[in-house]
Amino acid sequence: MGRQEMRLAGLAAGIALALLAFGQFGTIQANAGRDFSRCVQSCNETRSLCRTQCNVDCDLLFPPGADRDACDDACAETCSESSQECKVVCKNIKNPPSEPEP
Repeated sequence: MGRQEMRLAGLAAGIALALLAFGQFGTIQANAGRDFSRCVQSCNETRSLCRTQCNVDCDLLFPPGADRDACDDACAETCSESSQECKVVCKNIKNPPSEPEP
């Protein structure tokens, strides 16, 4: 595994931890709207920080050219996928999945 893949794996792990934290929201139905808004805001902030850190990492790891472009593309994909997963968690806050009937 190269340095780029290790950094991206570390970034993905950090985002996964953030997603786990978002799962703690929404336990009280009355606060679901507020928790949903906070969750979406946190997802957006996390995505922005992810892209910023990716840009810094790619700039440090690669000179301008094809390798940096590939790194930027991989970062954009990783950050976007993580953001979408985060927003799924938020949607579950707004509309919790129903409990299966026994």
